[in-house]
Amino acid sequence: MKHFSRKHFSTTMLFAAACAPAMWAAFPDAHNPPPAGWTGPVFKLSQAYPATQPAAEPAGVRKWNQFDFKKPAEAPQYLKAVLEYCLAGNTANNFADVSANAVRKWYHAPWLDTTPSGREFIHGMTKERSSRSGELGAGQTAQHDNWAVGFYNPPGGFTIGQVWKDAAHPDPSKSLFPADTVTCKLLFTTTPVSEAPFLTGSLEWQGDINRASGTAARPTLRLLQIDVAVKDTRAASTIGWVFGTFQYEKAASPSMNWWEHMVPVGLMWGSMWPI
Repeated sequence: MKHFSRKHFSTTMLFAAACAPAMWAAFPDAHNPPPAGWTGPVFKLSQAYPATQPAAEPAGVRKWNQFDFKKPAEAPQYLKAVLEYCLAGNTANNFADVSANAVRKWYHAPWLDTTPSGREFIHGMTKERSSRSGELGAGQTAQHDNWAVGFYNPPGGFTIGQVWKDAAHPDPSKSLFPADTVTCKLLFTTTPVSEAPFLTGSLEWQGDINRASGTAARPTLRLLQIDVAVKDTRAASTIGWVFGTFQYEKAASPSMNWWEHMVPVGLMWGSMWPI
């Protein structure tokens, strides 16, 4: 039974763009700064949110609209189109700097740095629920931690920027996301391949995830899944969002590219609350 998480979709539905950035004081990048002498990557919050509503991207870019997510035969194609949109321009540097993406800029939600489980300084990951023993397969003999980081496309980034235009006085009345807002989240696990062989060859990140426990150890985490969400007008009768998840699977492809091993787990929409 593979891990399936949707945490960030309810709490961080806010992001991004290709327009002139609004001006405000910078939000913190991470909970802890890099230690003295650190020479590795350092996360920078993508927060130059567009000041005006971004123009709609061409229909040929928003390919998921060509498929009906409510039809079982088309749902996988819908999800594949969304994943390809999220990966475009980001696989070249493994999502190291989504604000510098040459295809489209992506943006982060602010204020996820406020607790020891908040953004770590290397990749901006925040802690999610752990995977219990056996949850990722019969070979998993211990509980392991999971950490994730999410991004939003330009329409979402504009919305975030409007909500947080005054960082001390957010305006929730501006939090309704427009159609074709897209968000994706990469979820990494500390589970070793000895306990989850299907993770062999997955994208690996180092994480500063142990400061709260009093150790400076920065273990290797492996990409377990990618969650996606799209604001789709065809889901307007419910909350307007379509959610999907992919998991990494070694056996899915002979390719050396980790993204070609992402297998769709499921797609959902339904009545919850409007955001």
